[in-house]
Amino acid sequence: MSAFIVSDQHIEALVAYGIRHNIEVATLDGELIYSFVVQEDAIKMHNELVAENYRSVKARYGATETEVPVLTALDPRMVIPHYSHAQIYKACHCLEYQSCETRDYYDTFGYRIVRTIENHAAYSIISAMPEYDKAQWEIHHE
Repeated sequence: MSAFIVSDQHIEALVAYGIRHNIEVATLDGELIYSFVVQEDAIKMHNELVAENYRSVKARYGATETEVPVLTALDPRMVIPHYSHAQIYKACHCLEYQSCETRDYYDTFGYRIVRTIENHAAYSIISAMPEYDKAQWEIHHE
């Protein structure tokens, strides 16, 4: 498996999606909730996604001289396109693939963030399908 550092725009698109959809993410112990609409939380989650990606590349390829960039503020002038739910869903898969090289990735807050965004996007895709509206709420056999 290979891994690379995703673009800043990739992370920004996921964070912007979280902000636009008011996504909240619980910590691993389930006690603390972070909200993308709270600027400090959005910055923390942005940095967590970046850090896990860098940590993965380092685990895969060894020591890297590149310092992990840390965001200190969201730029209010930054314009991020609105991406479709499907694009965000796929972007989550990309980031997870690039970030999963560490043994404990699936136990990290970064994983929890990606999975929460991915689940929101998947639900948005599926619930918009005509088949979803036609499906029974509770299944009964005749």
